[in-house]
Amino acid sequence: MSISPVAHHWTGPDGNTLVGDVWGPEHPQVVLLHGGGQTRRAWGRTGEHFAERGLTTAAIDLRGHGESSWDPRGRYAFPDHARDLTTLRQNVFARPVILVGASLGGVTSLKSAQVDPDGIAAVVLVDITPTMQLTGVDKIVGFMRSNPDGFATLEEAAYAIARYQPHRKRHATPAGLRRNLRHDPETDRWVWHWDPRTLNFANPPWYAKQTRDMVAGTRALDAAGRPVQVVRGELSDVILPSDVDDFLALGAHTRHVTVVGARHMVAGDANEVFLQMIFKALGEVDPRLVA
Repeated sequence: MSISPVAHHWTGPDGNTLVGDVWGPEHPQVVLLHGGGQTRRAWGRTGEHFAERGLTTAAIDLRGHGESSWDPRGRYAFPDHARDLTTLRQNVFARPVILVGASLGGVTSLKSAQVDPDGIAAVVLVDITPTMQLTGVDKIVGFMRSNPDGFATLEEAAYAIARYQPHRKRHATPAGLRRNLRHDPETDRWVWHWDPRTLNFANPPWYAKQTRDMVAGTRALDAAGRPVQVVRGELSDVILPSDVDDFLALGAHTRHVTVVGARHMVAGDANEVFLQMIFKALGEVDPRLVA
């Protein structure tokens, strides 16, 4: 039986509003965190699949994304996202919680883990590790910056995305892009559903700091006996096998699987395979997830 999510609004540490979909009536036991420039809709039916296995699940819009509020001061550094997550972990979510974070969501998970590793049961990092390939990151950031004034139509946006992701099957109708775009009535343009200031992080000092923070978060979880699993897209240009090797060397509870044929957007490229690998990897944390 299909399980429908219910939208929730929570208050973050800066008085900011954080919006999420929750599958199930209780405090979320699994939390899905999207990548930069995405929204909670990027997870599709992933939350429902977790809920069907008996785990209350939430998909959250990170600050500055989707329906969560934009920060008036442009505070979108990793510590800001992590403070939001830590606040929800301590006040809303079940303890310990399973975190599944794609790209930015994965970095946020490890940064939050530095504060309270015992409040986390496991972390799944979707195509992100403490080290990363800057050419791959720059490609993503370049696309995100490529249309600052938005698009005249959804069809125009769909064409731009198709050029950026030629491997993806193009949908017959671009209506689904409403998940990531919103119509600006003042300009009559379709613009991304996130604050452009979130891209201010993309600079060399940020890369160096995020590596140190992610290493510290991984080691904190490992010391607490919490598994950290990397799910890498086989064709990813953001993390390479060498980055995975460096990650695996950080502790006794670090793990890795590869999704064949997938790129950086692993869940979107091969969702069913991705889910089966997630459930298998987390089976030791919660037997309900054994595929």
